[in-house]
Amino acid sequence: MIILNKKQKDSFIKVMTLNVNGFRRIGNRGLSNQFCLRNMKQIRQLIDTVMINKNNIIILQEVPHKIKDNQRGWYNNPLYNKFMEVFQNYKILKPKYLIDSNQCTVAVCRKDSSWKQLQNDILQYNSRYSYGNKFVELQCSDLTLLGVHMPVKNEMWNLLLQALKDTPYTYVIGDFNANEKRGEMHNKPKKIRDCGYNNLIANNVITCYSYQSSIDNIFIRSNFTTEENVAVKVVNTHLTDHALCSFEHSLN
Repeated sequence: MIILNKKQKDSFIKVMTLNVNGFRRIGNRGLSNQFCLRNMKQIRQLIDTVMINKNNIIILQEVPHKIKDNQRGWYNNPLYNKFMEVFQNYKILKPKYLIDSNQCTVAVCRKDSSWKQLQNDILQYNSRYSYGNKFVELQCSDLTLLGVHMPVKNEMWNLLLQALKDTPYTYVIGDFNANEKRGEMHNKPKKIRDCGYNNLIANNVITCYSYQSSIDNIFIRSNFTTEENVAVKVVNTHLTDHALCSFEHSLN
């Protein structure tokens, strides 16, 4: 067995994505907040086991955010407040343009991590199709990352592909809601590749178990190189209906 010291460990980085399904576990709706909270704490324990290195980072989709009431308008979902409490020992990077929404996408990393919001926006939003709750743009030294939860909407896909045309990110990861084998978004992953990215997860690998489809992925800039110790994993955690997808590599 080879035991790495802290300095050696921090020479590796792991980027991950996991759709938490509102912390409802496997596709269930109408569950109590107590059930979802227990599941949230189990997912927190899972993240504790994978967030070992300083700059490891995970993108979470479908985190409960707000509830809409006809009389009160939008107000924080109690599960969102619990999420912030359960994950208080981590740095939580929320969308810069977080809008009122039922759910949101966030990034979670260690408190001492170098990950932060990208200083200058690459993805350009407009007032009609903002979807600001679904994206996080991040940077860590010379690495850049776009975490996504793509809607099945051509308007937002057009904004994404426009942003990707100059290959600005090192990683584009998340739930793309685009299965290359079927569905109206089936051609979208190819369009990402045409922008200069390689996908690490093959389209015959199931990443969403409720629909038996491949919609979660990790795209890497096509000129990105790492000398050794590359690992891509797709793991069923049984805590949500999506796989935990990860890419670990050494830092050159």
